[in-house]
Amino acid sequence: MKQKRVSVVAIVALALVTVTTLFLGVLGYLSYHTQERNEYEQLQQQLDYSAEQLAAAVALPLWNFDEEQIDSILDSAMKFQSVYGITLAPANSKDRPRTIRMRDQNDQIVSVSTPFATEGLLKAGHPVVVAQKEVGFITIYASPRYIQKQLNDVFIQAVVSIAIIDFLLVVSLYYVLWRLVLRPLQHVKAYAVLVGSNEALPNISAHHFRGELESLRVAVMGMAELLASRLRNMREQSSEIAAKEQQARLSEMRVQQILTASPLPITVGHLKTGVYIRVNPAWERHFGYQEADILGKTSVDLGFWKDMADRQGWIDRFNADGRVSGYEATFRMRDGTSKIFMLSSERFLYGDEECVLTMSVDVTERKALETELLQLNAHLEHRVAERTQDLDHSNKELVRTMETLQHTQTELMQADKLASLGSLVAGVAHELNTPIGNALVAASSMAEDVTGITRALADGTMKRSAFDSFLSRVAEGSDLTLRSLQRAVSLISSFKQVAVDQASERRREFDLAQMLNEVIDTLKPNLKRASVKLSLELQDGIAMRSYPGPLGQVIINLFTNAMAHAFDERGTGTISIRALRLDDSHVRVLVSDDGAGIAPEHLGQIFDPFFTTKLGRGGSGLGLSVSHRIVIKVLGGQINIRSKLGEGASFELTLPMVAPEVVA
Repeated sequence: MKQKRVSVVAIVALALVTVTTLFLGVLGYLSYHTQERNEYEQLQQQLDYSAEQLAAAVALPLWNFDEEQIDSILDSAMKFQSVYGITLAPANSKDRPRTIRMRDQNDQIVSVSTPFATEGLLKAGHPVVVAQKEVGFITIYASPRYIQKQLNDVFIQAVVSIAIIDFLLVVSLYYVLWRLVLRPLQHVKAYAVLVGSNEALPNISAHHFRGELESLRVAVMGMAELLASRLRNMREQSSEIAAKEQQARLSEMRVQQILTASPLPITVGHLKTGVYIRVNPAWERHFGYQEADILGKTSVDLGFWKDMADRQGWIDRFNADGRVSGYEATFRMRDGTSKIFMLSSERFLYGDEECVLTMSVDVTERKALETELLQLNAHLEHRVAERTQDLDHSNKELVRTMETLQHTQTELMQADKLASLGSLVAGVAHELNTPIGNALVAASSMAEDVTGITRALADGTMKRSAFDSFLSRVAEGSDLTLRSLQRAVSLISSFKQVAVDQASERRREFDLAQMLNEVIDTLKPNLKRASVKLSLELQDGIAMRSYPGPLGQVIINLFTNAMAHAFDERGTGTISIRALRLDDSHVRVLVSDDGAGIAPEHLGQIFDPFFTTKLGRGGSGLGLSVSHRIVIKVLGGQINIRSKLGEGASFELTLPMVAPEVVA
């Protein structure tokens, strides 16, 4: 079916009309809303002015109870079309108006006794004052329907104007494009039709061509001459292509001869799909299949590969090098047996298709001989092992020396652990000082109040206001004392649990977020003494069966390390602690800072015992080494570090939710 063409004039006209309509529509939209806002503001101003004038007009009649004069004034005010209703209420009952005027559905002015619905109406109210005394309140309501009617008329006029402008624009644009573009292009089209014929090409008249179209006329004529020349060349080359096709057929015949004569199994497969195109008789003998059984199928369809990893390895090597040489793989034969082949593959053109030619060499027997050779080597290794017994004796001496060193290192780690616990005690004691001090001040104040109220009772000078004030102060003091003591109890409980956990390596069940919060509560005093912020992101509901004490020791060590090293120069920063579940059996804990970072040359030594950049300035070099040992040996997890100078450091702990029972 021939596709229907769209005129360029139509596309240009549609685009220009669309842009113009959108532009005028946006301007009209803005003008419409501006006029609407102005009309509403003007109507509100008129209402405010009318309310003020009516309040002044009905003041004396209302004071004199002249109902007839009041009705006359209100009826006169209702003659304005924009006024929907008027209510007049006494000063002492503004919510219950006594006189009500409104317009009914036929736009007639009626007097009603009950208030009408005011939703969607504009209103203005003003008090009625006589001799500086408010005697009533008048409210005027206006309906915006007349404004909407005027705005709708403006909207229709704008739409009609835009339509007229669009029509004039399309007509003028079509006339200009026809004169300057379309008519010359029709001449070019008629000339282009003659290019494919054998007729002589005439010149295109330059009468209707102007500006860039004149350049197009010259270019088209030159292109037509070039195409005619190339068409002649293509006819000459067609015979050469036929000769090459004949050579390709001869090449296929030679490949067929090679496949038939080769004693090695050979397959020809499609490069993209992998389906077999040809196999030779040697392949049929080795694999037990006939060529008709496998054509159009892949090696995966036939289940040749014993291990699919071998297939993926062959594909990766072929994609990387464009060929494969000496690749070892195990195939299943048709009878179910397995054989090992050495594969060599090359890309080549078979007819018009890109294909892969694979030659296979059966090395099953050679691999069996290699296995026997390996067994002989194993026997030789046994004899060598017997001669190394003397070396084992020397190694035992070395092991005893290493055990002594490890014992010393363990004692140093325990000392560092106790030092961290002591620092934790000092921090909690400092934190307890505030709530206990607040409780003491509140208790002292209440004692003084009790003494004062007792004295007043004894003297007989007790007043109700003094007793109420006493009760209020006692309530405030009791509340402050209770909250302060609750805070102290919370801190002591957290410290108690952390201290017990750190003093023992007992595996128990605990909530990870709760345990980390308890440890963090003991670290917060250190934050107050420094200008460092703490950011927490702890996932709830992570139940672990592990060692909370050693885990808390690791968190404390990493926190202390960040406080000691990360913010030396600027003194401020943020330490972040995150905990989240990785899967059903593992969690991840991240302790990071935005401080100075770690030099690249130090990253490889960061977990070595006694390595520190503050040797002689309070650094023992055991904190991170102890943490590494706890994570690996006790918690059964992994700890990694990522850091760049100037971008902070991040320690990542990957831990099993159930720690190993046996502590290494």
